[in-house]
Amino acid sequence: MKIRGFRVEPAEIESALQQHPIVRRAIVVAEGEALAAKRLVAYIVVDDVKVRAAISSALTSYLRLRLPQYMVPSRIVVLPQLPLTINGKIDISALASTRQIAAEESEAPCTERQRTLAALWRRVLGVEKVGIHENFFDLGGDSLQTVEMIAGAARLGLNIRIQDIFGHPTISQLAALCTAAQRHDAYEADGELPLTPTQSWFFARPLRFPDRYNAVFAFEVAGFLEPESFRSAMRHLQIHHRAMLLRFKCVGGRRVQFHASPDAAADVIAWDLSLLPDDLHRAELAKRVSDLRRGFNLEHDSLVKVILLNRGPCHRQQMLLVLHHLIFDAASLGVILEDLTIAIDQIDRGLPVRLPSSSTFAAWTRRLNAYAASTEVQAESNYWLGLPWNQVKPLPRDFPSGANRYGEAESICAELSVEETCALQREVPRRCGASIGEILLAGCVQMLSHWAERETMLIDLTDHGRHELFNDISLSRTVGYVTSNVPIVIAVPRDASLAEVAAHVRDHLRSMPKWGTGYGILRYLSPENQSVARLRRLSHPEVKFNYLGSMTTDGATTTLFRPVPSVFPGVLDQEDQRAYLHNLELCIIGGKLRVEWKYSAAVHKAHTIRRLMGKYMSTLRELIWDAVPDGDFTNAASTGGRAKWTS
Repeated sequence: MKIRGFRVEPAEIESALQQHPIVRRAIVVAEGEALAAKRLVAYIVVDDVKVRAAISSALTSYLRLRLPQYMVPSRIVVLPQLPLTINGKIDISALASTRQIAAEESEAPCTERQRTLAALWRRVLGVEKVGIHENFFDLGGDSLQTVEMIAGAARLGLNIRIQDIFGHPTISQLAALCTAAQRHDAYEADGELPLTPTQSWFFARPLRFPDRYNAVFAFEVAGFLEPESFRSAMRHLQIHHRAMLLRFKCVGGRRVQFHASPDAAADVIAWDLSLLPDDLHRAELAKRVSDLRRGFNLEHDSLVKVILLNRGPCHRQQMLLVLHHLIFDAASLGVILEDLTIAIDQIDRGLPVRLPSSSTFAAWTRRLNAYAASTEVQAESNYWLGLPWNQVKPLPRDFPSGANRYGEAESICAELSVEETCALQREVPRRCGASIGEILLAGCVQMLSHWAERETMLIDLTDHGRHELFNDISLSRTVGYVTSNVPIVIAVPRDASLAEVAAHVRDHLRSMPKWGTGYGILRYLSPENQSVARLRRLSHPEVKFNYLGSMTTDGATTTLFRPVPSVFPGVLDQEDQRAYLHNLELCIIGGKLRVEWKYSAAVHKAHTIRRLMGKYMSTLRELIWDAVPDGDFTNAASTGGRAKWTS
């Protein structure tokens, strides 16, 4: 039979299953009416009743070590016995009904720790029901959500590591494995701090006004913030997360960072626009925000600005956060909002402020710089230098001599429907054996490969960077610029399907030493030697790919602050060079996958980028429809599947 374009022999899969000591009998069938919708389902019989609920996930991992990914069944259904016809043969037509019965017997959480983890999984993954033997990644989890889950567990007093989730991805396994969280000391000694790799990358860029690389976030406040309580909460927040007190200066021709005194913590700025007519609010607010952003100073002023906005009795209060990119990343923002909410609540109730513990950014950057000189990370240079860099060629350009400056930057956006996105999160990873982030990156690799008419692609992958390099440092609740840029140099056959490319990308990413963090450490932090010098001469990627995961807009992270859409004028110098020719940023917001593609209009025509975006979205959609039989989206009807465009 053929599944997703691959020739599959069910007998080979059945043989692999029956080699497992616990499996007594197995049969593998292809289910689904349409050819493109067919999927492999394995039905197995085991003798040990105690392991029936838990064996499916273990067997999937077992098969992935022994079979090509396309031969691993999408479902493994455990039965007490296989249904037989009156002639004693397996009744294929009766198997589907037994699958429903097995699903209804999914084991619910029974211990307090299991119930705690199940509630956390439901919130992080956005699912209504979780069995204790269901796989975190089969439910749509990705590496970004592992960080969110670890942070959530820490708030609940449980210590879980990233490698624990990858190695033991079910509630039953994690509940038995996790331990009580230990409290970290939030204070670190004053003095100069070395830079992280990404901070070093930032300062290596020839920017006229690096102070202006800040971002604005707007939130609507539920209820009313009393100004003095809010000021006190913000002060406690900055003292607890001292990365918010960082400043930067030049010492002997090199950049260093240091903590300002707690007395220099950012104060809350009150803006009262209540007397302005509604039609003038936006223009006045844009002007004030623009002036504020232009006034940042890396050495002498706070890199955090907090505005409490009063727009009049007919509008809710708003909070604006303006943060410099050198002191925060996407994961940091969630921690800031959570801890600010906790501090405000404790102050309002007359309690001492006690925020959840976290490893400090300062401890991590000091350890990282010490690690940069170790033989362990130096050994990784062979991996990075061994990639096929010499096969990388520049991408096509409509205007070869065009400038790639911020003044010429344009962007287009596309999105999938809620139903398509749900299938992309839930069904496609199961079919491909890859995470949603790996699948989205694979689509980008394939699209660029077809456009450039070559097999080897170079892409900078933005990684959350919160991997556990050191046993005594956990970054799940750390505020700081932890994000890392990891170059992906990968060759894929141009005639491969997206599922096959996803397998290539998955294997490439998972084979990188230490999640790829060593590249930045070697290039920017390690002492000069021959290998490091060669690394520093390698090509800079033209493409940046950044998947931000699911962004909540419904107050799931905090009930006090709700994100509101806002667009403020840019303040970057229009003559500055952009870091990348193509910048793809993806996130799931409002239940929809949204893709934004930034490019230079002086280098590429809008028509070219629209065509490439269309190819990317249509390829994702084909994979989605392949994973969902007859367009039968989970708990929803298909909307027909056209991407929506904005520019």
